[in-house]
Amino acid sequence: MKINIKQIKTKRLLIRRFRKDDLDGIYDYASREKAARYVLWPRHRSRKDTKAFLKETFRHYKKGHTFYYAVELVKTGALIGSVGFIPDAERAAVHGNLEIGYSFNPGYRGKGYCAEAVKALIRETFKKLRIRRIQACCNVKNKASERVMKRAGMKKEGTFRKYMVVKGSIWDIHMYSIIKKGRK
Repeated sequence: MKINIKQIKTKRLLIRRFRKDDLDGIYDYASREKAARYVLWPRHRSRKDTKAFLKETFRHYKKGHTFYYAVELVKTGALIGSVGFIPDAERAAVHGNLEIGYSFNPGYRGKGYCAEAVKALIRETFKKLRIRRIQACCNVKNKASERVMKRAGMKKEGTFRKYMVVKGSIWDIHMYSIIKKGRK
């Protein structure tokens, strides 16, 4: 299954494919400890790390898969974060489910942008792809991410103890999901 939603526009946000000129905007948030604390990837220590991320992202685009999206403000064009799926097209094709993730520049948090982007990507994914379930998880200490999942309409499935190893630490996580048929 190809995951290839090109662009989504909400009242305040443009969710689109990354471009080469996004390098500085990505580095601006991906290099901040606060932005990378609860994500699976390491903080970008140099623009070289950001270039590697873009190279991998463009490789997926060439194969017809858009897993990662830039999130920019419609009003200013500022790149404020990213939203996307864990790259697993086989899981999507065989099981009809995807796992969503997101990371935003700390300067733009607390304004509802992340939940707006997640909700829009979920809506478009259910509309355009044969997906019946989208899930997300977060470290139990990440209350902001948990609020995003709730605001996006996801329901808590449970807490999984000692579930994953991230950056050398063993995490307990909260798992949330949304099912296509259960959407309002």
